[in-house]
Amino acid sequence: MLDLYIPQKEQTLRSQVIWRNGHEFGVAFPQAMQAETATGGSGDLADRVAKLEAEMALIKRTLKKLKADAGPTRTIPKRRKFSPDFMPTVAADCRKPLFALCS
Repeated sequence: MLDLYIPQKEQTLRSQVIWRNGHEFGVAFPQAMQAETATGGSGDLADRVAKLEAEMALIKRTLKKLKADAGPTRTIPKRRKFSPDFMPTVAADCRKPLFALCS
């Protein structure tokens, strides 16, 4: 048996080492196993599923509202493929430097 401290929840739970492999080990929480067998296990699961389904419905409604508030989405036009026929031609005197053509 060992006491495992979980900082995110600021909880200390009693746990039992189940397996070891080098520097790794697995633990079980006896109080969680006792609670599951006392309730039959499935009732708790059904409550959790119902809670998660309600949460998903709320998330979907929130997302729908945010999309509506944002307005229509802007589509980005596709890149055009350039062919050699489309490339602009410059009739220039080859003796002049390139920057002189722009002035």
